[in-house]
Amino acid sequence: MLSRLDHACYQAKLAVAFLFIQMLDYPAEAPVLSRHEYWFMAMVQYIEKNFMLEINLNEIAASASISPSTALRCFNEFAHTTPYRYLIEFRLHCAQKLLTTSDLPITEIMKRCGFNQPSRFGQAFKSLYKKTPRAYRDAHRIPQKRSSPSSI
Repeated sequence: MLSRLDHACYQAKLAVAFLFIQMLDYPAEAPVLSRHEYWFMAMVQYIEKNFMLEINLNEIAASASISPSTALRCFNEFAHTTPYRYLIEFRLHCAQKLLTTSDLPITEIMKRCGFNQPSRFGQAFKSLYKKTPRAYRDAHRIPQKRSSPSSI
């Protein structure tokens, strides 16, 4: 289980990873990065594009043209976690957003975010957010604006 401090650290690391990816979109403005930083960015980008699929360490490492052991060291260096943990937490973050902003059934959200087993999804979600997906949705739901018949 992650404490609030661990969760805040994870959020900060995630923000740094997103900044790295944004720098890929603007290479003329980006500073010169080390090959380890490029490897990390390539792996994070691969995970974030393919998180809904079944992916493994070999595929993540191959996305940066490095070995699995180098991928593990690289993730540890920049994110202080493993690629698998990053993948799971990214999936859970996706599910958390969909739970609060959509009316999709929880099983559909689970599938869209790359989880195949409801029990594993529920356990992982509760471990990170301290509530079941349904309880989290009930507590954090953002009301959807619906157009009334008179406004159509």
